[in-house]
Amino acid sequence: MNRKLILYDDPLPETDATITLDILSDVETENWRGTKLPQRKEREGKITFNPDSWLIFSLPPSDAATSQVMVPDRTQWDLYLVDLSFTLHKPRDGRSYEEMTFFVQMAEHGATAFNLFPKDITTDRATESAYTVSPQCTISPVKAQRDSTTCEIHFTSLRPTISAFGEGESAFYWIYEAVQEQKGIEIGTQHALAILQVPRGISSIAATISYEVIMTRKIVGMWQYNDAKTDHRTILLDLSKARPFCEPEQPQAEPAHIHQNISIADTRRFDVCVVCALAKEAKAFLDQVSLRCEVQFQRAFHQGLKLDYYHTTISNSKGERLTLQVSWLPGNGPVETSLHLKPLFETFRPWFSAMTGICAGDKERVKLGDVIVAERAYFYDSGKFVINKEGKRGHLHGSDVYHVNTKVRSFQRMFDIRNVVATPPELVCHIGSMASGSAVRGDHPFKTVGFQLRDTLAIDMEGATFYRVAEEFPEMSALLVKGVSDYADGEKNDLYHWQAATVSAMYMLAFIEEFVTEDRISGN
Repeated sequence: MNRKLILYDDPLPETDATITLDILSDVETENWRGTKLPQRKEREGKITFNPDSWLIFSLPPSDAATSQVMVPDRTQWDLYLVDLSFTLHKPRDGRSYEEMTFFVQMAEHGATAFNLFPKDITTDRATESAYTVSPQCTISPVKAQRDSTTCEIHFTSLRPTISAFGEGESAFYWIYEAVQEQKGIEIGTQHALAILQVPRGISSIAATISYEVIMTRKIVGMWQYNDAKTDHRTILLDLSKARPFCEPEQPQAEPAHIHQNISIADTRRFDVCVVCALAKEAKAFLDQVSLRCEVQFQRAFHQGLKLDYYHTTISNSKGERLTLQVSWLPGNGPVETSLHLKPLFETFRPWFSAMTGICAGDKERVKLGDVIVAERAYFYDSGKFVINKEGKRGHLHGSDVYHVNTKVRSFQRMFDIRNVVATPPELVCHIGSMASGSAVRGDHPFKTVGFQLRDTLAIDMEGATFYRVAEEFPEMSALLVKGVSDYADGEKNDLYHWQAATVSAMYMLAFIEEFVTEDRISGN
């Protein structure tokens, strides 16, 4: 399978693990007598990065030999491909980055840079470029005739002038320069790739990184230059978590990650995206995952979407790794749902999307705390209101109904959560339809509204929009599951909110673990 590692230049999302380095310059000032005062630091800009999200790949031994490149003895050395990505942020007003140097100093002197990339880049065109790791363990352009098993590294932008120095050394660096026609180095994310040669058997290694920058600004028609730099920061590379680079597809004892196309920066891909209308509904799902899967979530912020979310990695029932993302709506209702979901799915491109939370149930058909698995959803307040011959108001419903896809429906009808996880004995699951409206109801609409589908069990505000948006992503499966928290009548209160959110989260997590597997996803 041809695999792609896509390296975007959009700003990396900032999380609790993000490290921020201020770019500081020394400024000299004088008092009114002309006496120079002690230097002070002035902030010119900032650089952010997250070592926890750096991609680390192990490179397997190769039998290939070449007269140009001496391949290390793999009985003595391990080789790792590391993406040392960082985001250069906008400088102060009126200033620009003329030149920037990124320094790396390995703490273990036996660890060196076998190969560095990008280097010798001189182009002002933001075209996508494809590279791969050659049998000689160097980063090389992909040939026109591509092998079906080639693992490709795609840069969406490599410009304008980038040089690398220090191959064969424990200290190495990259220089980024602006071209004459360009007003400084463009802000955004840079990806500095290093193939590290490390003594065999080392599981982690420390490195110190820092940046030096030449700033420029125009004062009274003349260009002024000054030097700036960041503090040094020591980070730890956990080599034990390295994944094989371009390993052939075959059964492994080690869990395999489901998706082959990996994107990083303001857009990594997630296998599963879970969306909740309310933050407390999301909290219920986070608690269930943390408890059942024994994992911890990381909080992140997506700059492009202006979105806070949580993410982690869990294992499905087959031991395959699933990346999981959880978010909640900034407001209630169909409009907020639509505005949130479409860019979310476009950005994170999940294989499976889920919505959990609470709903109001038909008192004659369901009980508080029951789980509603919605095969269909529709807008019950859409269509046309008319006056009939008797002068009474009537409602001609809209005809649009949104469904789960056949793959989900087939699996879900035979899915019994009690066969997967121990559940409270009173937990009851119903399969039926969900009706969505634009307002919270407390007038017992099940008695007054002629619902479009006879198996309508509950109402909410977001479900139909969730399925409607999901239909625009045919490669993605989706499922809506909610717990009954009230009957939408005069006795409506919040007493069952947490229980309803918890049981829907419990069902959805068990469903994800069983349904989202490599064999089903590969058929999307």
